[in-house]
Amino acid sequence: MQTYLFYDIETTGLNKAFDQVLQFAAIRTDVHLKELDRYELNIKLNPDVIPSPYALITHHIGLKDMSHGLNEFSAIKQIHQWLNHPGTISLGYNTLGFDDEFLRFSFYRNLLPPYTHQFANDCSRMDLYPITLMYYLYKPHVLQWPTIDGKKTFKLEHLSSLNQLATGRAHNAMVDVEATLALAQRFFAERDMWNYIKGYFNKKIDQERLQALPTTFTFNQIKSQTTLTSNQIHLSEYDKEPCGPTSSNIPIHTAEQIRKNQFDGALGLMIDGRLREQNYQTPVLYLGMHRHYKNQLMWLRLDSPDLLQTTEDTVSTTTARMINKKKLGEPNFILPLKDRFTAQLPEEHRKRAQENQQWLTQHPDKLKTITDYYTEYKYPVFPDTDIDASLYLNGFYSADDEKFCRLFHCANPTEKARLTEYVKNPALYQLAIRILGRHYPEVMTTEQKDKYTHYLKRITPEEIKNALIDFQGQPRMTPQTALSDITKIRTQETLSPEQNKLLQELETYLLNF
Repeated sequence: MQTYLFYDIETTGLNKAFDQVLQFAAIRTDVHLKELDRYELNIKLNPDVIPSPYALITHHIGLKDMSHGLNEFSAIKQIHQWLNHPGTISLGYNTLGFDDEFLRFSFYRNLLPPYTHQFANDCSRMDLYPITLMYYLYKPHVLQWPTIDGKKTFKLEHLSSLNQLATGRAHNAMVDVEATLALAQRFFAERDMWNYIKGYFNKKIDQERLQALPTTFTFNQIKSQTTLTSNQIHLSEYDKEPCGPTSSNIPIHTAEQIRKNQFDGALGLMIDGRLREQNYQTPVLYLGMHRHYKNQLMWLRLDSPDLLQTTEDTVSTTTARMINKKKLGEPNFILPLKDRFTAQLPEEHRKRAQENQQWLTQHPDKLKTITDYYTEYKYPVFPDTDIDASLYLNGFYSADDEKFCRLFHCANPTEKARLTEYVKNPALYQLAIRILGRHYPEVMTTEQKDKYTHYLKRITPEEIKNALIDFQGQPRMTPQTALSDITKIRTQETLSPEQNKLLQELETYLLNF
């Protein structure tokens, strides 16, 4: 049976590799969004994690609260089981932008399969944030839309307050889950719209919709110039109500055809929450699949004034903010360019997109330069990446590695320590040592304790340049960094008595770390 699992997490900070979950809450519903069950966990602070002062003044979880609850190892195992229950569609508000990857690192760090909730046992994922943008643009009557200082805000706490979605303080995990579920129920009332958007989280449907977009550019033979008007663009095969009728006269291009010619490009309208000035929309051109990261589809925004300045020497600067990397079945959503969609695009950006499109048609060499640069670009690799942050660097586990992880989870603490001595994979060995040190130090061997003690010394370096780094080269939070942040917050923020107390407690904790 398929179910939705609406969930939210509160964490010690924003670093997905080094911070940890403090609160987890979820409500499971049937496919009609009727509640079936709810779950809630409080998780103890790991002894090696340094909480961010900014996180504390946001969610108001103090050090006293962090001293109670399940240990991280047990809690993350339970969360993994909930998300991997057969038929589960896990979702929340901006979960694909933050929570999902945060949990992925938590699973990895605690020797659990980090990706199975995305595909195994009929499990999948969605996200209410990009769905909210779609309703704002095309079904705005379903909600009242909050503004702050004259600008639209899509923060869950503001949507919830204005529309009375939930009661209680925002950034409490269960309160936010209740608000998210209530938001989804508002959207679900427009059933055709809900079902259509749901298709964007299905890889097969998303791919078919993209393939149905018209091919606009061919490098070897530039096609006729297509402007941003609906009468020149075929409708998508999947563009049914609430988005219009279908057309059988559609030039379908298979993924293999697109891969073979990196210079053929489809034209569409991308919905992107970062584009406030463009009313969260931008015309985009498909550049092709990334040549090294095979799950990435590369799209070029067409509304930038800098595009016309692009040369082989300037491509990395003139187009840096114009590239969107999309994976199938994940945001951002790409719609066909039809009047009912493009009519909401500001006229300035519409005209600029037409000019840029014409310029690219006349300068195929520039299009090739841009395409080659971004489809060949590789992320920098940091060889000193800490093991907790190495999810994307070490590849998949072998059958023996997976067997060790299963045995480790089933074993009692003493057996966990014994099993660790037999694991051959050095990465798994380090992760297991840290699990033992965080949660079961009493069963560790002398050698294991020495290794964990050495690690603890590395998380409190005298200079920030010696801090452990994640896969993006970002430093791990140190006590000195956190203390500096506390000083900055006190200088720049207006704090409540409760927030002042939370910071005072954290400051004392850090000075004795």
